[in-house]
Amino acid sequence: MMIGALVANIIGLCLCWAASLVGIILAIVALATASSNPSSARTCGFIAWGMFGMSAILLVLYFMFYGSWWFLM
Repeated sequence: MMIGALVANIIGLCLCWAASLVGIILAIVALATASSNPSSARTCGFIAWGMFGMSAILLVLYFMFYGSWWFLM
């Protein structure tokens, strides 16, 4: 789960989603603490996935509102 969150947030960063920076940091923290504190690693992993989801939703909303303006002109 944590490796998937890291990969997803790296892809999000390549697509210029600023919220993916926080997701990358949280995924790295989750990977680093997985053996010593699994519950906090799981929490960081869930939050990293949440940051990826939030940034994906914001990207879709951005293109819905600002990307469709050129169709109207």
